[in-house]
Amino acid sequence: MRPRFALGLSKPPARQPEFVQQLIWTMSAVTTAQQTHHRVNLINQRITEATSTILNEYSSILELAKVAGKDRATTASESYQIECHTTSIVRAVEDLLMVSRSLKELWILGQVSSSVRKNEEQASE
Repeated sequence: MRPRFALGLSKPPARQPEFVQQLIWTMSAVTTAQQTHHRVNLINQRITEATSTILNEYSSILELAKVAGKDRATTASESYQIECHTTSIVRAVEDLLMVSRSLKELWILGQVSSSVRKNEEQASE
């Protein structure tokens, strides 16, 4: 007999990443302007971190890709390093996909469009 968890699931619900928890926190903040500003800063920070990681790791891979004049041990070691850099790139891309998914969820729930309209109204006043 398999254990049942909350909501009738056969496995425990996945823990939300810290980024999503921070976005949920911003939805319960005091003012809409603060929510929007904090949300935009979080999203921009995550995008900046992920893109810089992708660029740095890719340049590291290019530096290690030169094979001329190396023995097999060095080449094997560098191929492992390339695998590690590739894993970092994949994680950064997954982080960007999570940002995209969060933005889509916020848009579907109507929180993006309403905050944009309120900012436009405040700017026109």
